[in-house]
Amino acid sequence: MPGLIGFVASSAVPAPERLLASMARALESEDRFQVDLHQKATWGLGRVSLGILNPQPQPFWSADRNLGIVMEGELYDTRALRRDRQLATDSDAELLLQLYAEQGEACACQLNGAFTAVIWDQRAQKLTVINDRLGLYPLYYAQINGRFLFASGVRALLADPVLPRDPDPIAIAQFLTFDHVLDDRTLLAAVRLLPQASILTFQDGRLAIHPYWRPQYSRAYPLQDEEAWMDQLMAHLRRAVARQVADDRPAGLLLSGGLDSRVILALLAETKSRGRLHTFTWGIPGCDDARLARELAAQVGARHHFFELKPDWLIHKAAEAVRLTDGLGNVVNLHAYATLDEEAAFAQVLYKGFLGDAMMGFGLRYQFWGEYDEATWERAHLQVHRDQGVITFDPWAPDGHARLFSPEFQRQVGDGVMAA
Repeated sequence: MPGLIGFVASSAVPAPERLLASMARALESEDRFQVDLHQKATWGLGRVSLGILNPQPQPFWSADRNLGIVMEGELYDTRALRRDRQLATDSDAELLLQLYAEQGEACACQLNGAFTAVIWDQRAQKLTVINDRLGLYPLYYAQINGRFLFASGVRALLADPVLPRDPDPIAIAQFLTFDHVLDDRTLLAAVRLLPQASILTFQDGRLAIHPYWRPQYSRAYPLQDEEAWMDQLMAHLRRAVARQVADDRPAGLLLSGGLDSRVILALLAETKSRGRLHTFTWGIPGCDDARLARELAAQVGARHHFFELKPDWLIHKAAEAVRLTDGLGNVVNLHAYATLDEEAAFAQVLYKGFLGDAMMGFGLRYQFWGEYDEATWERAHLQVHRDQGVITFDPWAPDGHARLFSPEFQRQVGDGVMAA
C-alpha cells in the first residue's frame, strides 16, 4: 500500500535525503508509484502514490512557503468548502491546507472523507497529523532518541536503523487471540498506530494526540414506519456510493453473493453506463458465490470475471500479503489479494463492501443491553465473540492460552490481553 512518510528530529539527521528515500522504497519499491520527497536537516515529508487521487506533486505549500502538506486519500462533499476560496488546483491537499491556515486544528471537524494528512509549520517547527473518522488510511509512528518517525506502513519505519526491533508480546497474544491487534498496538513495542478521528501534534520534542470526533447514537428517534426508514437508508447508501465513484477510469467491484457487494453493485449500476463496470469473483468453481455473482452481474450488464482460488495461493502470495499489512492481518483472511494482479489488468479502481453486517446490527446482541460489574462485562462481550466464532484461542477456556503460549511467554503477557 502506498502512503505517507516522514520524520522530525531535534538535531540534524545524517543524510536526511537518504533516510527519506529509504523509507519510500520500503513502503513501495515498484517504479509505477509516484514518489514526492522534501527534506531539510531536521525534518522530511514524503508521499508514495499511485497518482490517481490528487495527482499533483506534494508537499503542497502555502503562498508564503510556511505551511506544507502531504496527503493520501480524498475528501468528500467539498463544493461548499471550495466556494469563496481562491484555489489554484482541484487538489484536496490544497483545500485542506487552506482550511488549516484559516482555522487551525478546528478544521478537522468539517472534513468528510477517507484520508491522512500531515502538515508542517516551518516557523513554529510543528508537525500536525489529521486522519479521517474511521482511520481508513493507517498511519504508524515512533519516537526514539529525539526523533519522531511516521509512515503509512511499519516497514517504512524500519528503514531507520535507530528504530528498536523488540516485539510487543501483548500485541502478539492479542493477535493470536482475537485475529487482530487491539487499540494502538503493533507487533513492535516501539511503534504505535494513530487512532481514528485523531489529531497528532509534535513540537519541541513533545507528542500529543486527541480525538476531534466520537461516534454517537441519537438519544431520540422519530416514529416512522419501515418504509420510511428504508428510504432514508437507501438515500444514505446512494450518497456514500456516489461520492466515491471515480471518473471515467476503468472500475471494478469485488462481488460475492453477500449483502454488501450486492447493494453496492446495484448502486454503481445507477451511475455507470451498461458494460463499463467490471465485477470480480474468486472461489471454488461451482460454489454459491460464483453462481450468485454471475447472475447478479448479468442483471446489471456488468462485465463479469471469475478467478479460481487455487489451494496453493498462499505459497505464492502470503509473503507479499504480510508485507502489505505489516503482519497485522491474518493471512488466511487475505484471499482478496490472491487474484489482485488479474483484477488490476481490467480496472484501475476497485470497490469493495466492508462491515455492512456490523453496521446493519449484526454485532448488536442482547448481552450488550445489560448492566454488569467489570468482570461480568468482559465475559458477556467475550461470549458474543465466541458465539460469532471470531476468537481463535479463548482466554477464558481452561487450556485456551496454555495450548499456544509457553509459560515464560504467558508470564510476559500477564493479563495484558484482557486489560486492553
